[in-house]
Amino acid sequence: MFNIRKGKYVVPGVGKVDAYGEVDAKVALQLYESKAFPWCEPVIGKKTVDFLKKQKLDEKRIAALIQTAKSKEEVDMLLEVKSNKALEGIANTKKESFSNKS
Repeated sequence: MFNIRKGKYVVPGVGKVDAYGEVDAKVALQLYESKAFPWCEPVIGKKTVDFLKKQKLDEKRIAALIQTAKSKEEVDMLLEVKSNKALEGIANTKKESFSNKS
């Protein structure tokens, strides 16, 4: 569900993480949400969307993930997890920022 760069890390708010082996999905989600750990990216797909839906992320957490997304596909995936007018507005702004970089 998440691609994590191999290594041993100490991440604030998460603790020690050994990414040479399999990382627990809930720990991977904490790494994905952490601004101190940029080496975790979601695998775009239904399995990841289903996992994120099961975590029952609130609007504030989804908005933060949209703001730190690295691609339009990632933004679209996050909108599949939860969507409303406020989140769609944030997502549209983020998508425009990708278009302006080109």
